[in-house]
Amino acid sequence: VHLKANGNYNMYNTMDKSWNQTAPGYGLGSTTPIYINQPNLVAIDGDGYTWNMQGMVTYDHLFGKNRVDFTGVYEQIQGSSEQIEAERQSFLIPIDQFFAGPSTNQIGTGTAAVSASEGYVGRLQYNYAEKYFLEGSLRYDGSYLFPPAKRFGLFYGFSGGWIPTEEKFL
Repeated sequence: VHLKANGNYNMYNTMDKSWNQTAPGYGLGSTTPIYINQPNLVAIDGDGYTWNMQGMVTYDHLFGKNRVDFTGVYEQIQGSSEQIEAERQSFLIPIDQFFAGPSTNQIGTGTAAVSASEGYVGRLQYNYAEKYFLEGSLRYDGSYLFPPAKRFGLFYGFSGGWIPTEEKFL
């Protein structure tokens, strides 16, 4: 029997500021600049984290010509993030700071999100004399994306095999 555990924590921060100013254009023979779009300023600030935990157990044993192999895994993932965005448009003074922008044409938005999932995985393999094989697997997964009554689902598979070239009668 072998036991294994893994864990991961990832934290991130985002901070972005964007000053958008169009270069002036000039009419033919004119020295007076033409500004098609007035400058605007956008700032975005966000942070979040994700963590992932896994635990695994494996068992592999040979009993004469019979081999049994089992793997079981548990996994849990969780995350959270938040972001806020501010924007001022149509600056009359070309200074890339919010205090210099007009109080009209202000935009403020924000987002927040959480996520979580949980899963159990199992696999059982059996073979006799390395020529007859059976395997079964299942996975029981849950996700926050679904309503509580339908949050988890069971998925499974079965297989079998035979290697005829290992038979003495062939």
